[in-house]
Amino acid sequence: MSAIKLRKWQETAGDLAIRAFSGNQDVWVTEACTGSGKTLHGADVAKRLIDSKIVDLVVVITPSIATRGGWVKTLNNIGIDASDNSDHFAIPDFQGLVITYGGDARLLEAFYHRPVYKGFVLIVDEYHHGERDAAWGATITTLERQAIKSIFLSGTPWRSTGQIAVLSENNNRHGNPYYDGDRVAADFKYQYSEDLKQDGDNRGTIPVEFIFVDSQHTSQSGKVERLVKPELSKMPEHQREEWIEKAKASTTSIGKHFRTQGSSASDYQLSANSTVRGLIGKGFDNLEEYRIKSKSDVPVLLIVTQNIKEARAVYAYTLEVQHKRSALIVSDKDKASDELLQIQDKCRKGMLDVIVSVGMVSEGVDIPQIKGVVYLSSITTYLYLVQVIGRLLRRIKTNSGYMDRSVNHLPGFFLSIAAPKLVACGYMIEKEISEALERTIGGGEGPGPGVEPEVGVVSSNGDEENIYRGSSDNADIKRGIEAMLTHEKAEDCHVDSYWKEWVVSMILRGDKKAREEAMRQINERCNCLGIKFGDVLHDAVSATGLSLSMDEMHKLASREAEDIRNKLRWRLLPFKEIENHETAYKKLNIKISNRAKLNCSFTKATIEQKRHWIATANQMLQEGGVA
Repeated sequence: MSAIKLRKWQETAGDLAIRAFSGNQDVWVTEACTGSGKTLHGADVAKRLIDSKIVDLVVVITPSIATRGGWVKTLNNIGIDASDNSDHFAIPDFQGLVITYGGDARLLEAFYHRPVYKGFVLIVDEYHHGERDAAWGATITTLERQAIKSIFLSGTPWRSTGQIAVLSENNNRHGNPYYDGDRVAADFKYQYSEDLKQDGDNRGTIPVEFIFVDSQHTSQSGKVERLVKPELSKMPEHQREEWIEKAKASTTSIGKHFRTQGSSASDYQLSANSTVRGLIGKGFDNLEEYRIKSKSDVPVLLIVTQNIKEARAVYAYTLEVQHKRSALIVSDKDKASDELLQIQDKCRKGMLDVIVSVGMVSEGVDIPQIKGVVYLSSITTYLYLVQVIGRLLRRIKTNSGYMDRSVNHLPGFFLSIAAPKLVACGYMIEKEISEALERTIGGGEGPGPGVEPEVGVVSSNGDEENIYRGSSDNADIKRGIEAMLTHEKAEDCHVDSYWKEWVVSMILRGDKKAREEAMRQINERCNCLGIKFGDVLHDAVSATGLSLSMDEMHKLASREAEDIRNKLRWRLLPFKEIENHETAYKKLNIKISNRAKLNCSFTKATIEQKRHWIATANQMLQEGGVA
């Protein structure tokens, strides 16, 4: 076993693989979601095979120069002497060679010069590239038949496709054929939804939010093509599912919506395409919001373009017009490996704002600092989209652990136009996220009649309040959110149906942290809109012919007070400098209560007193500085 700490799933999958290899099985297939650590899993199994004297050599075939470097680093970290230089293959005690699919000829040639080896384990990374009809499919078949053991890995658990010749000839650990139609029955599957349910270091991924905007293109002949964001949340379920199925099969060409460059001129102002400028602007706005929320300048934006010419224009635009710290990487030649290493280093040090790329950063590249994608590519194949989205999923490690404190804390974002296939892809992944997180904490709408109230929601004076998470309360909040969608600034503040579905799913989970994060997001968007959620909710409920009960008004006041108090704690001196949270909150509560002349605890105050307390806290927030 390696000294490197493995996640629970990696330990389990590794143990099962070794057990299978100890029997009659020579092939192993693992599908694990992007960001969960499949590279380390593969390296761990290889190291255990070497330590057990079953093999003395590891051969890895991987999609790109970028992933090649990642494999070399992981293998060396785990104790396998590895390189991507095939000349080293001739050294007798050399333990590992990593090659790209495009370098398969070099690999076969290197085998002829290998002096002595007991046997090797073949690792086929992102095995969907090795389909029977692919140029290198035959190479994989040849290598597998020479290998003692073979490990096939994929980071796209949302879809398994392609006929791999080797797999079609073998059975999995359950004794069943690997292929059931076009889908692969992997020996071990670790899905995105499973990873999101893990705690602490065992979780490698974050959720992702999808933001789609309307787009219009007018051809030279005057024909207008509009892509309009569908209101999926308002559709009946059967109608929504029908729309998704049609969208998945859509043949709509979207490249023209992203085109900024003519056949000859180079326009670094992107003046010919307001949609692209708007998407990039939204991307930077969201990135800034993410950095504020994370209290870090490390998160970066990835802009994926459709060709090198567009990439260079977008790069110049971000650099010269937006004045961002930008990096451009458009080549898959050897020198791009060094460029990528430099980019990775700058991202770790917080020295970049945006990476502009065509396809270099689309698959397997480990830059966890990427937390937003602006998608300006014409490629709408599901496999490619999943790989691009996968760039967002990795958690960012810090000196004290991970940047995101909980699964709901810092979701990534994917931003593009409302092309049917893109919307369908986003919907399916967000649905998986919502279902996974609801299962994590049980789902449902909270306790029913006769159930004890939930304890532990801290009020603005440091006391604990008992708050029921009833379905009527949830329904009222949902009405308030729907009212926010009608605001004239809704689009500017990213208040749309997708955000609504995301927030409502958190409200319905019944989990304290999820609900707090939902309310924080709601109040954040309300601040952008220039309104108060309490007023929106009151108006929304009144519009339905209902009225807020006194208990509901107290709950609203408590939630608003909690949000303001959290902002003051981190923005106002001397409270933001107090290390102990409990001490900071108690002193802050006393300060606000004294200024508001509130002589009782917040929980015992009348609704008028609570509103005055909130107004006082808001005033302190606007003043800033020292309290």
